Amino acid sequence: MTRILILIIFAAGVLYSDDIYLKNGTIIKNVKIIKQGREWTVFQTPEGEQKIRTFLISKIVKSDYHSQQQTEIRSLRKAETAKTEAAKYPNLKLLPLSLMGIGLFIDSIFEIDEINDQISSLKQSRYSDPTWAYRTDQHINELKRKRTRKIMVSAAILTATVLNTVISLERLAVKPATNGIQLSLHF
Repeated sequence: MTRILILIIFAAGVLYSDDIYLKNGTIIKNVKIIKQGREWTVFQTPEGEQKIRTFLISKIVKSDYHSQQQTEIRSLRKAETAKTEAAKYPNLKLLPLSLMGIGLFIDSIFEIDEINDQISSLKQSRYSDPTWAYRTDQHINELKRKRTRKIMVSAAILTATVLNTVISLERLAVKPATNGIQLSLHF
């Protein structure tokens, strides 16, 4: 009984192979994954051991093993490409955040405009009543500082909104670099 169980387990391991799907659309069929590490994935082909960078792999799928078939490397067919077309914009759910960011940016612009109106009216009142000139100048300087802060926040909101929109439409790739982050825009 034990021998039959061992034979079944051994046969199950032999009857299956792996298909490696790469991010560029290439499929490497009928291989055995030996080791999958952080940097390299090692697989066995009839020609011998091969290795590929792990970050290039999209997925690994178990499939039936064909002993007569050699390892096959092929690109995706049009039918399989059509399936991936539906998932072209998986980050589209982030787009409402961009719309909220646009609203916040417009609100900040209106607040900056109101601050400018307040500064203008205080400058005019300063000339009409010289006794309040010192206090008016302090208030004008405080409003100018507040306007500067609002402008900086508005610029940050606009930048985040644009980046979120670009990421939502998958036009921007964010990758780690040696000294920080690398942003690359795909056309």
